[in-house]
Amino acid sequence: MIWSLNIFYPVWVYFFTLCCISIVNSPYKEISNPKDLVFFSRYQRVPSSKALNDGLAELLKSANIDQKLNFHGLRHTHASILLYEKASIAYISHRLGHESISTTTKTYLHIIQELEQAEDDKAERVMTKLGGGVDWDSFNSDATKSMKM
Repeated sequence: MIWSLNIFYPVWVYFFTLCCISIVNSPYKEISNPKDLVFFSRYQRVPSSKALNDGLAELLKSANIDQKLNFHGLRHTHASILLYEKASIAYISHRLGHESISTTTKTYLHIIQELEQAEDDKAERVMTKLGGGVDWDSFNSDATKSMKM
């Protein structure tokens, strides 16, 4: 796993939980929300990036987490967690609202390559295990010579 998941996964869960609690206990819950926004200001608008990042900084501080993190970083962490949990790249791309799967693939290529290497290692172990009972010294090499490759 990438190093950030060790730090950010608990932050993501904590932040999500606090967001749910704050939505339920929001002083704005009685305000009309015709656009069904998850986060909105008292003016019924999407909050600014600064407002979200300030709120996240407060949550991190209240949780005694001394880590710099912005709201967009949670988006990347979310996508990374989904990749590690074997969600398809098409699903993640759609979920993030990317116009094309290639955008998602390029953005998360480092994780995709890491997962691919793990799959290569797994395949090698399986194939080695399958071939472990064969006496390769007495293997009939004449049979392989007659095969056209």
